[in-house]
Amino acid sequence: MDAETRKQLVALDTATRMVRRAYWGKPGHGLDPSTAQVLVALALIADEHPEATTPTELANRLGIPHPAVSTSLSKLKESGLIAPTKDTESKRLKRYVVRKRNAGPIINQIVAAASDESPRYR
Repeated sequence: MDAETRKQLVALDTATRMVRRAYWGKPGHGLDPSTAQVLVALALIADEHPEATTPTELANRLGIPHPAVSTSLSKLKESGLIAPTKDTESKRLKRYVVRKRNAGPIINQIVAAASDESPRYR
């Protein structure tokens, strides 16, 4: 496994743990855990690779079924938290980007809820 792949896997594992901690019996941002996991993972991937991510790429990196990712992406799109973009090479392929203005506060809330330093959730 190369260093880049290892770094991405660590980031996605961190996202998964953050979402689990944020949802451990606490209400909050209105996203179900799997949709929040996809949002945080998409944001983390975007930090490393600014180009948009496909549902297949996201499913492979998260290790979850493609239909689950597609369902989460649909919910995030309907909520205005992500936006689809067209692929430059394929007209059929859709890529997604995080709308930082809309999703930023929710991502920050998930991170704060998952943080050990957050006194609200100790």
